[in-house]
Amino acid sequence: TLSSSSAASDVYKRQCSDFLEAANATAAMFECLGPTVAPMASELQKNTEKLRKAMLLRPGLSIREIIREEASMRGIGRRRAADVAVEGSASLALIWLNRLLRMLLGILARMVEDPHIKLSECIARSYDESLRPYHSLWTQRVILAAAWAAPSRVDFLSRLGSDQLAIEQSIYELLTHLAPALASVGADVASVLGNEKDSDGL
Repeated sequence: TLSSSSAASDVYKRQCSDFLEAANATAAMFECLGPTVAPMASELQKNTEKLRKAMLLRPGLSIREIIREEASMRGIGRRRAADVAVEGSASLALIWLNRLLRMLLGILARMVEDPHIKLSECIARSYDESLRPYHSLWTQRVILAAAWAAPSRVDFLSRLGSDQLAIEQSIYELLTHLAPALASVGADVASVLGNEKDSDGL
């Protein structure tokens, strides 16, 4: 029914707002990874803010509906990310936010899965799987060099807070709740803009 459809839309919009709020909160973790990786925190916050403004400018629309609108405005059938996700668009902001969060969650997941793996290795592997394919060769070299100069696991966790048990629990909860949300965002991007491989050049 129309009422149930509207209710579902309202729930999804609340989920979008909650997702953006949670994503923005993860910026502090990037800042604790070392001075060269830390600028990713500002990139994450910048893209989160772009999406928040897009939702304010289009009241009543969810993020998924906004990127569908952007795709439609650029012509039927032009659904490659490179055609739709132009500078200043919500689509481009969502793509980069998705990549940044995939890197961060990859780092944390590896730390949880293997208590002995070095943080530097977690960063390097997660970067390879998320951001590296979309960075210039120079940027790749800078980030990977920074990864191997990352703080130790103990130092990283201490930067997040003094109560280590609470920090570890927070990381577990973040993985539990944000990972499914990120998978949903990735599905939204793919359904409107095509697969990740279609975003080459962005």
